[in-house]
Amino acid sequence: MATTQQSALISYIDPNMLKAHPKNVSIYGEDGYHDLVDSVRELGVMQAIYCLKNNTVISGHRRWKAALEAELKVVPVIYVQYGDELDERRAIIEFNRYRIKNGLQLHNEIVELEDIREETKKRQQATQLNGRNANNEPIFKSNSVPQTFGEPNIKTTTSYNHGGYDSLNKIDKNPNKHEREASNIVAETIGLGSGEQLRKLEYVAEHKPDLLSKINGKQGKSINSAYVSARREVVKEEVKTAEIPTGIYRVIYADPPWRYGNTQPDYHEVQDDHYPTMTVKEICDLEIGDRKVAEIALDDAVLFLWVTSPILEESFEVIKAWGFKYKASFVWDKVKHNMGHYNSVRHEFLLICVRGSCQPDENQLFDSVQSIERTEHSAKPEEFRNIIQTLYPYGTRIELFARKKTAGWEVFGNDIH
Repeated sequence: MATTQQSALISYIDPNMLKAHPKNVSIYGEDGYHDLVDSVRELGVMQAIYCLKNNTVISGHRRWKAALEAELKVVPVIYVQYGDELDERRAIIEFNRYRIKNGLQLHNEIVELEDIREETKKRQQATQLNGRNANNEPIFKSNSVPQTFGEPNIKTTTSYNHGGYDSLNKIDKNPNKHEREASNIVAETIGLGSGEQLRKLEYVAEHKPDLLSKINGKQGKSINSAYVSARREVVKEEVKTAEIPTGIYRVIYADPPWRYGNTQPDYHEVQDDHYPTMTVKEICDLEIGDRKVAEIALDDAVLFLWVTSPILEESFEVIKAWGFKYKASFVWDKVKHNMGHYNSVRHEFLLICVRGSCQPDENQLFDSVQSIERTEHSAKPEEFRNIIQTLYPYGTRIELFARKKTAGWEVFGNDIH
């Protein structure tokens, strides 16, 4: 991150002479300054407000609004000037990088950055053609660092951070970069942390925009919890339109999205973007159409149920509710380790449960421990499906919580592709 030290002239201006930048209003709204009024009334505006030469505020809208309400006579102003209007818009977002923002304001910043990015592309294309824009006006070369000037009443040295300009220009100058890298740059620019957080925020904006204003770093929902809420609503709608299997099945294969208690952080609430996690009771009560799991199984059937160590005891409630009894298990040795509370976890269980009498059709014994290196999050190795199909080559099969269609299997899931 580049930081430029700059000498700047501070002018003291009647706050009534200043005016809001329309982009600041459209992105951040008019709220959020009332908490400053008392301190501004008592101490004055301690940090200078950055303005264009025409007294349009670039940074310090909250301090300016508080000063107006506190009826101050003057406020400190540093005048800045930028290469063009796009740099002004970049500056507004950069100045607000570390501000505590709600989800709506963050999303407005994302929209604004995308608009700046598209406008920059147009200007670059125009420059390549003839060095002039669509209005036949010369294209200004973008200056990342603003120039300051002002009335020579008080002289001081001000530290001004231009790191956000560098980040934004990475996008503008490299418009064909991979989408994930671009998302990370935008997220960094608006102080969001990561492209993953940005992606979740955009998902909320698309599917549950009413939650945006409820996202707040200090109070209210986090981005993750809002994302989980949005995912749950979307999944409910997807399940309504999912193709409902109508058969009765001899082999049932299931990888439920277990929820690990009330203390589970909300970033664990969604598994691989396919399923919000479910409580044990919700899994016990799972319905395929209007039928419980116990109602879709033959009298003689077998269940292969994925479960992790922390939820092992609770999983037996599901086994019972689905009409099965535990018989044996496979252990998937993932080779790679995951963090755990009591040990370094590198395995999961595939429980074998039976209803009635349903021993394997083939007299082939597989090793109970299968060492297969894990790949993407929560994806189970196809080797286990092959084991199931080898042991039970006959009869109807269904996979619950499926994520793709597989030959020889009926599937039930909200994200089948």
